[in-house]
Amino acid sequence: MRVMLDTNVLIALILFPSQIMNTMMEHILAKYELVLSSFVVEELKDITRRKFSAQIQVIGSYILSVNEYCTF
Repeated sequence: MRVMLDTNVLIALILFPSQIMNTMMEHILAKYELVLSSFVVEELKDITRRKFSAQIQVIGSYILSVNEYCTF
């Protein structure tokens, strides 16, 4: 099964990590195929630039780190 996360979930996961979010992501990566659309990735970058500009590098690093686990 494929799982696609929306932008709000990705922001919470990456910028505001918690045990619940980390556990959810571990479960998704272990059991399912993570799918990220180019629209969601671009929206994530845009929102981060506008609202969390100091964190843009964190977003880029995260996308690179999950690249091996997901389909774009």
